Amino acid sequence: FPGKRGHGAFGPGDVMGFRGQGQEALAEALGMTVDELQAAIQSGQTPQEIAEAQGLNWDDVQTQLREQALATAKEKLQQAVADGKLSQEQADAILERMENAPLGEGPFGQPMRGRGGHGMHHPDGGFRGSR
Repeated sequence: FPGKRGHGAFGPGDVMGFRGQGQEALAEALGMTVDELQAAIQSGQTPQEIAEAQGLNWDDVQTQLREQALATAKEKLQQAVADGKLSQEQADAILERMENAPLGEGPFGQPMRGRGGHGMHHPDGGFRGSR
């Protein structure tokens, strides 16, 4: 099953496309630990099924995760502007694309992936500027 933890479609250590802090945010939103989340995924459950088992609405969980991701991105974009890596105009354009992207997609219409995936992120978590 692609996306299960392991060497599926998302690579080693991924849980349905969530890695690292994304896994922590998903586990927190689902009211469980990362270990519990990983065990549930390994048993064959999807995050949506886990949410339902926890008495949560999956759309609400996705909205919460999106809001957290946008807040984090906004902070990183502001730092990139302060560091001279991006202009304010570039940062605003990136944030606008992120805000308008359908759920489950990144700012450029690509599926959201963990750190180091597609988009403007460097593996160190920073942003590429136009330089």
